[in-house]
Amino acid sequence: VVWSKALGKVSDGGAIQTKELDLYKYGKEDNYGFVTNLKWLLRGVVIEGTYEIKVECECFAAGGPKDYDISSTMSLIGVYDVTAPKLYGSPLPLNDVVLIGEEIMFVFTEPLQCSKPYSFDVQMWLYGSSTEKIPLQVICEGNHVSLQVDQDKYNVANLIGKKFVVEIGSIGSQSSAALTDQNGNLLEYNVKFSKTFANLDLSQASTSFEFVLDNVTCTDSTVGALQNSTREKIRVILGMSSIDRIQIIDLNCIDDKNKTAAAIRIAPSTGARRFLSSNNKENYDSVNLFYALQDASAAKKPISRMLSSGVHDSISNHFIVRGIKITPGLADVALFTKNATLLQTEKKIRDFEKTFHLNPINSNEMNDLAINLLEEVKSEIQEEQLSLQSLLKHE
Repeated sequence: VVWSKALGKVSDGGAIQTKELDLYKYGKEDNYGFVTNLKWLLRGVVIEGTYEIKVECECFAAGGPKDYDISSTMSLIGVYDVTAPKLYGSPLPLNDVVLIGEEIMFVFTEPLQCSKPYSFDVQMWLYGSSTEKIPLQVICEGNHVSLQVDQDKYNVANLIGKKFVVEIGSIGSQSSAALTDQNGNLLEYNVKFSKTFANLDLSQASTSFEFVLDNVTCTDSTVGALQNSTREKIRVILGMSSIDRIQIIDLNCIDDKNKTAAAIRIAPSTGARRFLSSNNKENYDSVNLFYALQDASAAKKPISRMLSSGVHDSISNHFIVRGIKITPGLADVALFTKNATLLQTEKKIRDFEKTFHLNPINSNEMNDLAINLLEEVKSEIQEEQLSLQSLLKHE
């Protein structure tokens, strides 16, 4: 270990000079015995980093071993960091068009203070409508902040093809929030940008989500038989005439067999359209059907249906829907295409983010997935569309 003596500005012979901080020679004690007139000179002298710090006292030589003439305090660990975090590159994705559900990421030059509740502001709003904030899911980890629209809380059909603004930092003159690094250095300027949500054709999109139904008698031997009854419940709740578009991907008993959790996919309809002018749910696109189901869940009112016997039956089970995922139609897959330059630049930014991640294994997996996002998404969409076509053929 190499120790260096601290330097400071001291008054010596009437002149202010840079000297070693000799507390005995230059220090002046206050009434409580503290030396307060000396300031450690750091900026421009000490390189930023992590240091051990101690105070050492050199006594008059007593004629014995030299070590006996020196006494010091226990060393403390300290960090000298006066560099503010800055945005590294540009916010991801670099495309001007962002897909609904696509992650937006800010990568910074230093690890951030990410303890919850988050100390910074982050907001999204539609261009020209700053008073209505769009609910977000936000994750701060390492040196990056990621966000996306909380699709369970906002009807994303209202965002299709629209320009939006995102800002992170301290928003508004009354805000006390701040984005800082782990040593308290403030982001000097807010990061603010605008992009446009992809103008997806929702009439060709399919929607997946979780449908949880309570007060259900469910056993391992009967869970398979509940699939069609679950589809029928969703059909009745939505007021549709057929269950053909409602697909069960998976269904399980949960909470001591008193609930069922189903992974649902609603297929596109050949008669669907972007702008609805009637109450014919049969022609609703899959996204608006999800939000209609969500509205019905919030209402918590029994829904009546007519059985073939002519008797009315009531569906009073409480249910929740959540975790929406929109899969664009094949015609919209081209919106994922990025040129080689953008891909290479995004890779560099993500590689930089990876170096700060606390878990290198998870980081590698995450970034490998992100770098190959385009091809994988195309493949997933094609597989889902083929699966839907196959399911509909056998209905």
